[in-house]
Amino acid sequence: MAPAPVALLVCPMLTTARGSVVSVISALVLAGCSSKERSLPPDAAPTHADATLGLNPLPDADRRLDAPDAEASVPRQLDATADADAPCWETPVPLVVWRADAGYASRLFANVTYRNNRGIFLLDFGSGLTFLSLEAGSPDPVYDAGTVEIGACDLTLLGRPYSDDENVDGSLPIGTLGTDAFLTTPTELDLVSGRVVRYPIGQLPSGASTWPEVPFDVYEGGIIVAVTLNGTAVRLLVDTGSPHTAWVGQPPEPGDVPYPSEDASGALITFYLGTATLALTPTDTQSIPILRIQSWPYFQQSEMVIGGDYQGLLGLSALGNRRIIVDPQASVFRFGPIAP
Repeated sequence: MAPAPVALLVCPMLTTARGSVVSVISALVLAGCSSKERSLPPDAAPTHADATLGLNPLPDADRRLDAPDAEASVPRQLDATADADAPCWETPVPLVVWRADAGYASRLFANVTYRNNRGIFLLDFGSGLTFLSLEAGSPDPVYDAGTVEIGACDLTLLGRPYSDDENVDGSLPIGTLGTDAFLTTPTELDLVSGRVVRYPIGQLPSGASTWPEVPFDVYEGGIIVAVTLNGTAVRLLVDTGSPHTAWVGQPPEPGDVPYPSEDASGALITFYLGTATLALTPTDTQSIPILRIQSWPYFQQSEMVIGGDYQGLLGLSALGNRRIIVDPQASVFRFGPIAP
């Protein structure tokens, strides 16, 4: 059997007028991002696989000097102080979950309503903001680009000039659901049933208060967790747009498969795809696919810009097929048991 092609994409970061990063290392499959197809052994390539690894700030000349601050552009519905107990917060958002042959999620899409029609948003923690996709060549960003119903909440979103050519049940994604939708009230990412559910502040679904907790920090919209890989303590940026975890500063191990790519600066780099033991907590361990790379100057420079002292990305295959609560008030993930 011929190896499955794997698109490796890297996408730009959005910067506000005052220089604050509002979209971190992004895993969006968007036009305008650099894209390469690579062949991997069949057992190394998920059913729907792409890895996005890179960072590309807007040049100063492309920033809108008259743009409002990022905080001012965030819709009121995404503000933790604004009607967090309103019915719209309790309406589940159905997901389309693509899965690898091994059963873990490899791509997540949210069902939304836009202009009275069904739409699809990529669910990507690599983006600090939720936004509508605009035509290539549009200004980046466009504020108040449109109103989208997510769950039962009407959100007025900014727009960015990136489109997604993935076919999701006959539809092309029209936007991205970023971390701002998860950092206001306790929010459940249910990878078993395929849905996102938000809860009023102070409320959790039954049993979730006893699930293992993993503290997180937020840097410029990026969520960073402290875990261990093969017994080594590391900090990783959670990236639901990437199917696998990337560990920077690590040489390949015997049996790893070369995984060539190109980062957002245009540099050709080679990762090595293998496995590692991930411990989210002392009692929550599993073997996961991992991309190792000894040196990645562009990533390391970008990490210095964002802050957070992290050594890679925590991808979807590391999260497991389970229910996960993002609890921003407690600054913890709550991980439910992995489903059979």
